[in-house]
Amino acid sequence: MKKILLFFSISVLISACNNSYCDEPPKSVLHKSYIESFLECGKVANRAARVLITVGTEIDSVTGIIASNKNYVSDYNPYSPAYDIGKEKIGLEITVVPKRDDGSLYRDINLSYIEYSPNYQFYARQKHVYDSCIAVIGDTAFNKLTYSATIQVVAIITPVSEIIITCDADFSADFPKGSNLSSLFTVFFDDPYSTIKNNYQAVEGSYRSQAALECDYPQSIIKTNLAEAHFADRPFIGHEWECFLDVAPDYTGVYRFAVKIILVDGTELTGVAPIVIKLKGNLD
Repeated sequence: MKKILLFFSISVLISACNNSYCDEPPKSVLHKSYIESFLECGKVANRAARVLITVGTEIDSVTGIIASNKNYVSDYNPYSPAYDIGKEKIGLEITVVPKRDDGSLYRDINLSYIEYSPNYQFYARQKHVYDSCIAVIGDTAFNKLTYSATIQVVAIITPVSEIIITCDADFSADFPKGSNLSSLFTVFFDDPYSTIKNNYQAVEGSYRSQAALECDYPQSIIKTNLAEAHFADRPFIGHEWECFLDVAPDYTGVYRFAVKIILVDGTELTGVAPIVIKLKGNLD
């Protein structure tokens, strides 16, 4: 079974920084709290995850920096001259996308905006839930000047129990069609709660996105095996998971991968996407 670096980015909007803003920063603002929004995945419309195939993510295990210049593709050929598999990671971007007013996203909302909004009660409740969450976490002393609209740290309210990845074809003799492939993946995910408890500093041994580095923002991205992540023991984690498949399948063909995110309350969010995997010596 040949090794590849096939990246599966489970992304539910991780912290991001627009380079154009960093090059020409707009007016800075004071952030009292590190986490700017809390996401209640169980209330997201349709309980669906968006799945896209991506190329361009780079991980430096020496510096601990994760760089992402993603493009979207329809297949994966690790032996094509177009891809340098030593640098560019191929994967799936799985994103839970809440609608702005679907009641699943609780944000730090300006009080004057609430007062004059026609949806006063809705935004007042959002603000109440947000304030309650940061009080429970103790996230009230970040007090950092940062660039407006460049950094958005979002944490999930209901913890994740597990993330299961399967496919609709035989992956190998040991993993027939429908098998749980989670043990074959390494996962990266943001842990803002650990950053807060570490006095708003990155946890030792964690990774950091290039975006956070450029904007001088603390971040603790954890790396572990997907089947051994113990998500339920990690409250208020971020809402993106980037996973890479450690081994190639035994067979060439089209694999439709299904991703299931299970919360501790039993809620499930799902998404699927096809991806073509071609092995050396057996190219079309």
